[in-house]
Amino acid sequence: MYRRNSFSYRSERKKRRIRAVIGVVLTAAVIILSAIAFIIIKNNRDILFEKGNQPLPTKEPVPTVAPTATPTPTPTPVIYPEKDVAGLNIQKLGSILLVGDAAYQYYAFMKGATDHYIETIRTAAKRLEGIANVYNILIPTGMDIILPKSVRDEAGTGNQLEAMEYIYGGITDGTDVIPVPIYETLKEHCDEYIYFRTDHHWTALGAYYAYVQFAKAAGFEPESITDYESVTFPDFLGSFYTESKKNKNLKANPDDVIAYYPNAQATLRFTEKNGNVMDWFVISDVSKWKPGTKYSTFIGGDNPYTVIENQEMEEGPSIVVLKESFGNAFVPFLVDHYKTVYVIDYRYYQGEFKSFIEEKGVRDVLFLNNMLMTGTQTLIDSLNKVVTR
Repeated sequence: MYRRNSFSYRSERKKRRIRAVIGVVLTAAVIILSAIAFIIIKNNRDILFEKGNQPLPTKEPVPTVAPTATPTPTPTPVIYPEKDVAGLNIQKLGSILLVGDAAYQYYAFMKGATDHYIETIRTAAKRLEGIANVYNILIPTGMDIILPKSVRDEAGTGNQLEAMEYIYGGITDGTDVIPVPIYETLKEHCDEYIYFRTDHHWTALGAYYAYVQFAKAAGFEPESITDYESVTFPDFLGSFYTESKKNKNLKANPDDVIAYYPNAQATLRFTEKNGNVMDWFVISDVSKWKPGTKYSTFIGGDNPYTVIENQEMEEGPSIVVLKESFGNAFVPFLVDHYKTVYVIDYRYYQGEFKSFIEEKGVRDVLFLNNMLMTGTQTLIDSLNKVVTR
């Protein structure tokens, strides 16, 4: 019993010593680990909070950086050829400006009348919505296209380009009107024979360049000017010659009226102001006519109602052109592209408008007017009466 107890005692003492050693080791380990942790935390705190003991910033989303826009290159100014007026006599003769051997007509912007024109075109477009395409061409006068800006500024004529932009902006606001700007096109060709010297109209060549722009807008391929057969009627003395009291400079250099025949065979029939119906020609021979009447080679001149039929087209679209006399030189270029071309001179036409368009199944309607018309109240009233019938 004693030995057994003695052995148990010694064994118990040995266990206590081992537990003591382990306790010391564990305590030391805790102390060492605590010291290490303290050092780490202190060092990190010193690093993270070194600037004024501020807390760590919260994470922010990466800002979206807008791409640097490619700078728009400054467009190169378009320099158009200008008429050389050096040494030419320039004088005002009533409503025209005489520059050497050519005359030009003044333009003045009349807001009231112009707004009425805008509303008239808008009314027509709304009445024809879903029935026909509506186009509008504004024709500048020769003064804005031919003469240098310095001469126009000195003469005090109105700015037709600004007026056109005002009108086009008005007629397209909330409507489906398709504007066909031709100002820049004519400017590009201003050194060509696109306006008469002795008359206020444009030439057929000027009308041709406008027709090319209309073709693009209407979606067909225009004919090349070289594909037409042409005829020339010399010694034309037009309205400027008369208004200038037969100015000797204008008489010394009369105009040539050059006309281009449509490529297609066509028939033309017009109704005169007195109601008579005449079969005529798209381009008629005016070689023996008086000098002041030769512009009437185009579609028989100004008549209330004209119908031109393309005999080489069995089926095809039709168009109505509402115009004053500037439209006469333009219409022949349409003949090759439409089965029927209806021409209405609103100054004299007394028929219906919307019902006519519906009855004839017209696809396109073109308003074609020179800029002076858009400021002339009586002419706009005539147009308005037609489109509201």
